[in-house]
Amino acid sequence: MAPVATNTSNIDTKRVEDVEMDAVEKTEDSKVWIPLAKRDRLSLWRIFGICASMFGFQTVFTVVFGLLSPIMDSEDINIPQVYRSLIYLIGPLAGFICQPLVGYYSDALHAKIGRRRPFIITGAVGSIVGFLFLYFCREIGKGISSSNPRPWSITFLIIALVLDFVSVNLLQAPARTIIADIIPKSQQVLGNSIAAVLLGLAQVFSNFIGGFNVAKHTSLNYQQLVIICGIVFIIVSVTITVLTAHEEQFTDKIDRPNPFIAIFRQFKSMPKPVWRIAIVYLFSWMGYTEFNNECSSYVGTDIYKLQGLDYDEGVRFGLIIIGVSSILVMIWSFVQDMVIKCIGLKLSYALSQIIEAVCLIPIFFIHNKWAALGLLTPLGIACSVFNSVPYAIVGMCSKDEEMGTLMGILNIFVVVGQQLANWIIGSGIGAATNGKKGPLLGSGCVFAFIAAILCFWIIVPEQKPESLDFDDDRED
Repeated sequence: MAPVATNTSNIDTKRVEDVEMDAVEKTEDSKVWIPLAKRDRLSLWRIFGICASMFGFQTVFTVVFGLLSPIMDSEDINIPQVYRSLIYLIGPLAGFICQPLVGYYSDALHAKIGRRRPFIITGAVGSIVGFLFLYFCREIGKGISSSNPRPWSITFLIIALVLDFVSVNLLQAPARTIIADIIPKSQQVLGNSIAAVLLGLAQVFSNFIGGFNVAKHTSLNYQQLVIICGIVFIIVSVTITVLTAHEEQFTDKIDRPNPFIAIFRQFKSMPKPVWRIAIVYLFSWMGYTEFNNECSSYVGTDIYKLQGLDYDEGVRFGLIIIGVSSILVMIWSFVQDMVIKCIGLKLSYALSQIIEAVCLIPIFFIHNKWAALGLLTPLGIACSVFNSVPYAIVGMCSKDEEMGTLMGILNIFVVVGQQLANWIIGSGIGAATNGKKGPLLGSGCVFAFIAAILCFWIIVPEQKPESLDFDDDRED
């Protein structure tokens, strides 16, 4: 538990409002610093700063996936499709292993700058180095062996991906956890909604760069532009969090077993609200994964290529669809707090999944790009909700010393949901679609409906946010 500053003199207590929250509390004789985690409320700008690194880790994902496919398609590397699924598996495996371990070790870290910020900084630096390896893997291969550079190029491509995916998990897990650590419980939903806004904003930038072919207006090619923008975005967003998310040094001595034993025990003893929201979260990702993976390819293949139009133009329009959906993520995140206050958390989550399911059903049949834009954009509502509510619930019902571990375990459910969707929909249903992507996206409606039904099984923690009315949702 972070230490709390005290003063023996009589303190004239004041309620610290928005702007005053970012200053020290005034007393008769002195100024007393109140740790952020001990305050009743934080200003909107302080919360934004704490959440800023979320923009950074989403940038890592979008840059890596934006560069990976063109690099694997290049003549110098040209990796066959059968092996690409193994390469794509690096990301989920890194998340499955790294996030719980990062959470476990960061929970008890005694660094002077806090428990989470050292990992956030390390993850940012590692991600940038990984970007450079990814972009220059072909040149490195040629430098090592001019006669047969391909094996070396592939080797450094894999090294770059491992470095990037490990680093992004070093960044992602603490970026999530520091929100739960510092932001008061009464503002957890607000904080995670702002985090969802930043996730959407990062996707908007990256997808619009490709969708509108911004590189043609510069002296850079697409890959160079994405790399430079990605590095700048990561440095700026992480710096903001490091400067604004002031953590107190953790000094408690905790007797802890082997990390894998501790994670297993924590998994078995997870609070019931966390268990239930994790199951719902898993099905939410099963419904959303194929849209996340195949949207641009769906437009390029099903709407453009099969009608004799340019596939690359279709891919760019698919990126625009993802970008517009991400704009809705941001818009919905601003109103989500009010919606939950009006209709309750369970119904809000359930309606978002029903909207997603209803929008995905026609994707089996449509072949018009504007219809696809209209139907797929509302998926941003579901994305906004399931990227904020589960983490808010964990933040509301977890102890400080187990917060990071539980956040990491929650991510395991994300990885499992993504992989189940890849196996059931991507490999299973995909084998019978003759290369068409629409049935893959549309099949997600089944899991979205399941998630909607399970939403009424969610338990809202007893320590409810003051700004939200959860009376109708709370379990007796």
